[in-house]
Amino acid sequence: AFFSARQEAIKAAELLMTYKRPSVFKIGELAAKHEPVLFLETLFCVFRDALMLLINKDAEYLYNPDKTALLKSIGSVVTPAGLYKISEKISNTIDAKRTSPGINSTLALRSLVFGITEVRNKCLK
Repeated sequence: AFFSARQEAIKAAELLMTYKRPSVFKIGELAAKHEPVLFLETLFCVFRDALMLLINKDAEYLYNPDKTALLKSIGSVVTPAGLYKISEKISNTIDAKRTSPGINSTLALRSLVFGITEVRNKCLK
């Protein structure tokens, strides 16, 4: 389940960084295939790795060392501060889902996508 969620999170990260207005519905379809917290955790790992690679220039401490090309491309789009803010938004959504499991996953994900898009647009390189 983890590797499947990882693949979908990588696709979601690509959509979030490639398109000016990424499809909330497409990302929702990717996330719906998995348990919400698992998907969010793997998405967090992608953005955290992009930040770590941008700062350290070293793949030694990455969760996804096989995806360094993607991580570099994410780092080329958004500033380090933007990657940090995106990671923080994902982490806050994970915490909210864990502490309040009754939160609607679809609405939480849509809110997160809009938040990530807003940060990305403000923190473009």
